[in-house]
Amino acid sequence: MKTCLASLYLSTALLAAAAAQEAPDMAPADMSPAKEVARFEPLIGNWVGEGKMKEPRGVETAWVAKMTYQWCLNKHFVQQDFEVRFEGLVTPMTFRNYLGWDREQRRYVSILASNEGHVRIHPVTFLPDGTMLQVKEQSQAGTPYAERAKTKVDGDSLSMIIDVLMAEGESLTMIDSNFRRADEAFEVDWGEDSWSDAVPHAQLKRVGAMRGMYAMEAEMIMVPGAPAVAVAGRDIITKVWNGNVIYQRTEGSAEGAPQPYESHSFWGWDQQARCVRVVFVDSMGQLGQMLARWVDDQLVTTGSRTIGGVPTTQRYILKFGRKGQLRSGVGHTVMGLMDPFVSFKSTYKRRG
Repeated sequence: MKTCLASLYLSTALLAAAAAQEAPDMAPADMSPAKEVARFEPLIGNWVGEGKMKEPRGVETAWVAKMTYQWCLNKHFVQQDFEVRFEGLVTPMTFRNYLGWDREQRRYVSILASNEGHVRIHPVTFLPDGTMLQVKEQSQAGTPYAERAKTKVDGDSLSMIIDVLMAEGESLTMIDSNFRRADEAFEVDWGEDSWSDAVPHAQLKRVGAMRGMYAMEAEMIMVPGAPAVAVAGRDIITKVWNGNVIYQRTEGSAEGAPQPYESHSFWGWDQQARCVRVVFVDSMGQLGQMLARWVDDQLVTTGSRTIGGVPTTQRYILKFGRKGQLRSGVGHTVMGLMDPFVSFKSTYKRRG
């Protein structure tokens, strides 16, 4: 559950080890795209639309929007870049979203980062007629509300209906629109301002100090007593949307790995958990999230999930230089019935 290159390789390596030690009848992990992701194929392409947003107090605001869906990360995920501009507002609402299949939970998911400063994983459901449904618990200016979004593609037309249920009153259809296919692709502008004048939390600002490009060298241990596996790569860490989200892109390879590796991670402040939350996707079809907290001058990230059905908890401790740059890291893993062990050690050198 760590966002660096080797740690995600570690998850796959541990899966193989666990299969041998704790579930002998488990087949080797298949890293090809899950057949379920074919459900997203109709979305692929560029789309533009316009309409009016109806607010709870009866006000209607005109908007224009554009978005692009494209396959990414070895076709394990569909990347959605979206922007909507409302009449009278200078700053658009924009987000980067990944749609994919969660092998462990056997469900469709959305991994989202927005210029509101939110990073989240949401479940996705498909209705019998092919409509993509998302039901989310949201918050605006500290007020919770529920959002239901339905998206359906019919040839060159895409319908999007968004209903909200506020703290009081009946549900309201805020958006009922149709998009049409377009020629021009859209990519999010990481330099765009934050939505609703959001400002990064002080703890996230400390994370942002590690921005830069790093060469990373590491070794990982699959199981206690196993020989170390060498890992090398680079991490590119960027503050985006006025520092309200930290975007981390990891590239590289591990010793003996059949193909290069890539992951995309997003760090944001989680008001409910009162800490930094990190979500990630990678080129092996893995996805996940973790929580990060400062302990003195070190950053401790923790996360729990199943890997091949085996319960796994991981902790990763990052150490920094005087100016906030990454220096080193050490990871610890507890998996199934294994004893806790040091599973990962890394060093970082800033290159830009």
